[in-house]
Amino acid sequence: MFFKSMIDDVLNKREKERKIAMAKGATKGLTVGAALGAVAGLLFAPKSGKETREDIKVKANETREDLMEMANQKKEDLKAKIEQTKQVVQTTTEGLKKTADDTKKNLQETKEAAQETKDAIDKTQNDLDEMNNDSKNK
Repeated sequence: MFFKSMIDDVLNKREKERKIAMAKGATKGLTVGAALGAVAGLLFAPKSGKETREDIKVKANETREDLMEMANQKKEDLKAKIEQTKQVVQTTTEGLKKTADDTKKNLQETKEAAQETKDAIDKTQNDLDEMNNDSKNK
């Protein structure tokens, strides 16, 4: 049951990563398209060279700020994923340690039960031997 949960977590994580990758691709495409559209619009607009250069400068600064914001968001997303991965590793490690401890305990209990069974068989055999000897002596 524990391993099924781990497998489900991994599959869910992969699905989320696939969706995030698709969203990132779309975001990049929109950003590049918007930047190119803005530059093309500025270059073909009926303005003076000075106004056009100023508009290009403003748009370049806006695009730079947008890219910096996206980079910061990606950095935060990566930090969150690293933390999530650490938690999964820790949970998995704890689960494996508990399973190992439980298995060790069960093995010890099985050994003790086997020894008790052996002792009971030996005692029963001794009792039978004594009964045989007593019946032979009578």
